[in-house]
Amino acid sequence: MSTRLTIGLVDDDAGWIELLRQIGVRFGRLDWNRLDARGYSAIITNRPLSPDEASLVEAYLRAGGAVLDTGGVADRLSLATRTRSVRRIVDARSPFERTWLVDVENRIESLDEAGSLARTVALGEHGGGWLAHVPFDVGSIVRDFRMARRRFHAPSGHHPDEIVARIPLHPYRVIVESALEWLHARRGLPYAHLWYFPDDARSVFAYRIDSDYGTPEHMLRLRAIADDHGVPMTLFLHVGAHEEHIGLFRDFAGHELAAHGYRHRTFSSYEANWGNIAEARQVMAAAGLHPTGFAAPTGRWNRGLDRALADQGFSYSSEFTLDYDGLPFFPIIGARRSSVLQMPIHPVSVGNLARAHAPAGAVDEYYQAVIDRQLAHRAPVILYHHPLQEAWSTVAAIFERARAEGIAMTTMGAYAAWWRERDAARFEASVDDDEVTLSVPAAADRLCLRIVAPDGREAFVPTGRPGVPTAAEQATNVEHAIALASLPWRAAPDSITPPSNLAAIRRPTLTMLRHSLEDAIARFRQ
Repeated sequence: MSTRLTIGLVDDDAGWIELLRQIGVRFGRLDWNRLDARGYSAIITNRPLSPDEASLVEAYLRAGGAVLDTGGVADRLSLATRTRSVRRIVDARSPFERTWLVDVENRIESLDEAGSLARTVALGEHGGGWLAHVPFDVGSIVRDFRMARRRFHAPSGHHPDEIVARIPLHPYRVIVESALEWLHARRGLPYAHLWYFPDDARSVFAYRIDSDYGTPEHMLRLRAIADDHGVPMTLFLHVGAHEEHIGLFRDFAGHELAAHGYRHRTFSSYEANWGNIAEARQVMAAAGLHPTGFAAPTGRWNRGLDRALADQGFSYSSEFTLDYDGLPFFPIIGARRSSVLQMPIHPVSVGNLARAHAPAGAVDEYYQAVIDRQLAHRAPVILYHHPLQEAWSTVAAIFERARAEGIAMTTMGAYAAWWRERDAARFEASVDDDEVTLSVPAAADRLCLRIVAPDGREAFVPTGRPGVPTAAEQATNVEHAIALASLPWRAAPDSITPPSNLAAIRRPTLTMLRHSLEDAIARFRQ
């Protein structure tokens, strides 16, 4: 008999749904009447269970099922727990080697037997099946819009800082995905999800420019470096600073022109943000430029900004106070999913490093280390720059490294458009002995399914029908029956060792306080 590679979600919390869509697994709300080990390869118990529900989960475990639990099962199984306050986790051991640093800043209830992620996560056999106890309220974390000043590790010790998401989402996505992979492997089942990048690319590289007060000479110098290296840039134009020469950007062929506001300021109200964005769009439209992307000055996101962008039809925005270094996602506001896709980037520019008194060689070393980490963590490599900061040799070195690694080049707008296709795609999968049956979108010819075998090897299976599908075919799925032995299996990439002094960057410093005061004064004067 076949087993469906489908994950059952006990509570259809909007935050959990967004995270699972970001991961790209097949999932749905758990049907208690159909809960069995063949119908669900794993289930997620993300709320407390009633006695009847707990009995059904216990029966599912006895049948060899797999449960990712955030507290409901542990309570009902009377497993010993301990409650403690956790500020952060610094741990990169298998199967969570792609996390490194997890900001928690909360009280959690973990099992006494927890042995992973600094003894917060428990992985083991229970009642004939498999249990991963993950004591984090992921639904609330997706909705956590708080910001804080954080330092970022630099190999030289000149650690830059920036105001970013206080609880970034991407480590929790990795934790959940790693736990799901572990559970499937223990059941002897393959794990399948939509890959994060077009085709089977190892990552994507995009270079974001916040033009701010850059002069025409700065912009042309930057364009020349990018063109010499064949790198398409995404330029977020501070329109008020470029109004007199806005026509210059019509000559930036091959690069994306996006908006950074007319004034270099993010407002707290919907009305002020709407006006700032509308004025920028009006000036750009007069020059024949029609942006679909936006980046808020100083990376500050708020609900009023999101609503203004949605009402003006923007496809995506990019604010590192929501998340950084992670995959795209749609912010969840209450129970509502924003229509504006969020595109995380690495939030450190050359200016941040200059503030940390990093010498020129250390600046280049910093970005090389970021690229190393993003590739090892199988995350997008999206860096950003301000033209006034120049550092042309650093920009060139970044482009040369990205080219040497063979990373897929893209603009942020192109990646956002592809991600929307991925987000809309639905697939089904089941496994029977040595054969996996897939039903995948016919029109999504640049999507891949990543399939992970129980022994950790992986294979990428392109979706879609060869050639251009007809209109009728675009609304259908293509059926594949594939022998697992015939897939092009390969070893997953090796992880890299995190820095030994990583925990030190979360210690507050007087320099961070001074930077916060300086930034507050600068915002007041804008």
